Parts: sequence; C-alpha cells; structure tokens
Amino acid sequence: MVKKGDLSHDLGRMKPSPEIIIIGTGPVGSWIGHELRLAGHEIGFVDREQKTRDRHWTLEKDGIVHEWVAPLDRGLVQFAKTIFVTTRAHHLEAVWNEHLIKLRALPERTVIVCCNGDIEGIMDTWQSARPDLTIEIGVVTAGIAEKSHHHFVRGDRGGKLFHGNISNAQSSTQNGQSQTFSPEFFYDREICERARRKWLFNTAANTLAGALQLPRNDLMIHTHRNRLRELFDEAYDLACERWDRWRKDDRSNPGHREVLWLELCQLITDTGANENSMSRAVRLGTGTNEAKFLGGVAFGHAGYPEIKRMTKLLLKDGPSFLA
Repeated sequence: MVKKGDLSHDLGRMKPSPEIIIIGTGPVGSWIGHELRLAGHEIGFVDREQKTRDRHWTLEKDGIVHEWVAPLDRGLVQFAKTIFVTTRAHHLEAVWNEHLIKLRALPERTVIVCCNGDIEGIMDTWQSARPDLTIEIGVVTAGIAEKSHHHFVRGDRGGKLFHGNISNAQSSTQNGQSQTFSPEFFYDREICERARRKWLFNTAANTLAGALQLPRNDLMIHTHRNRLRELFDEAYDLACERWDRWRKDDRSNPGHREVLWLELCQLITDTGANENSMSRAVRLGTGTNEAKFLGGVAFGHAGYPEIKRMTKLLLKDGPSFLA
C-alpha cells in the first residue's frame, strides 16, 4: 500500500467559510468530501457534536491512502451555498431541527439529501417550510466501508452520486444545468425513479440481511433466495400502490418486475463477500431505525405480511413505531 499525503489541502490554506458543507461524517459523507476536494472545492463538515475542531480522516482508493483535514464546525453551515446531508434517514428530523430550519436566507442555496429510504414526504415538508431553499435528493451508488475509525475504503471504481430536484422548486437544475461538483457527480432528471428503485432493493435485501443477521450478502441468493424473492415481490407491489408511475410501468411493461429482480440479484452477486450494512448495524448494536424508512413503510398499507414480519424482527420492538 502506498501512502499519499496531500499538502495542497492543508487546513491552513482553506477559506474561513468553505463553500460546501457536509452534514454527516460517516462513509458516504467522507467519500463525497474526498471527491469534492479532488475537484478543487473547499469543504467543511458538521456532525451532532457541539465541539468545533479539525477533522482528520483518510480514504483508501485503488490501494492509495489519501490523507485529508477539514474543519468540523456547526457554525459553517450558515455560510455554505451547497449542503450535503449524508446522515441516516432516521436522523433527518434532528438535522432539520438542529441545522436546516435555522439557516439564514441565502440566494440559490441548495440542500442535497443523500439518505436511503422513502424520504420524499419529509423533503416535500422541508420544501414547503423553506421555499427559499432548493431541496434535492441524492442517490449514492459508491461502495464505501469503514475500515477503522475515520479510515474509509472505496470498494469499487464505478460508484457515482446522482442528484436532482424532488419537488417543484425553481432551480437551474430543472433545465439540466447544475453546479460543477466532481466528475463523479451527475444531474439526473429521473432522480425520483432512481431513488425509488434503490428503496425497492434496500427494502428487500437490507431487511432480509438485517433480520436474519447474515454475515455475507451472497447468502441472500444461495440460502434465502425464495424469501428474498417474496420480499422483493411485496416491495414491488407496495411501490405500485404508492407511486402512479410504477403502477403504469407495470401495466405497460409486464417484464418490468423481472428486469428489476435480475438487477437486484446481480447487485447482490457483485458484493457477495460483503456484509450488508443493516446486518452489520444489528451485529454491532448500532441501531436499526433505518428500517422504518424501508420495510416500515408497509405498515401504512394493507397486506405485505412478509415485509411486516421481517421488519418487526429487525426492529425488535417493531409495532411500537406504528402508533
């Protein structure tokens, strides 16, 4: 392994107020920060800690360890024109209350939310409360794992971040234009469909892997394929119930379901030796509230018994959040 220091990004050379702030200091936020720094942007981080400090971290890519330093300061979020939210979905309420609702008005400020799950309703509520902000959804496909504390490893070369509008907010991005972020970042007119498809895959795979605490992804295919298929079918039917576009696609293209099923199986196969993030969270006891934004959606609808059963297993206290 070759170590590479990056002195050009020393904290002392950074602007007092970074132009881009990332709320969330985990794997996704670290990868986004890495790509933005390589593209020449000044960035800062915000997390749930009150203390202002310097944040040192490393990201390993293609066998090279890149060393970085950036400010971690809650106050910086007030001055950033672009804010990425990379926390878990169940932390979005805290992010809103602690940071976003308090933002001062700033022209053309954009908030890009990169969280898994069915979060469209939350973002629409945000947009209604703060019409001065452009609220967008972001979908990350890069595989990043935490090798040790603040040492993250990117496990693939094809990962991307896709972003775009999720509401009717007026923004230059609606015309296909976007801020220049990084070669890894792309504006996607169909971002809602991309996010919903990721929700579908996660609802089937993450719920199964977490509920059964599977140590390897490939067990979902080799050992629990029938159960995975049952969860997938229920999630697909739920998507058709919730979203008109899915229902219309299913009626006009009977093969749509099978295409997505094969895509999910391929994704699982490609990461067969990895441990699913939800399974890892259960094993480490770090919380599984993310399930409320995956299989937990089914509790607002009739039917979907397997999703509900597996989600209750995953949450342990399952029905408590249904009140």
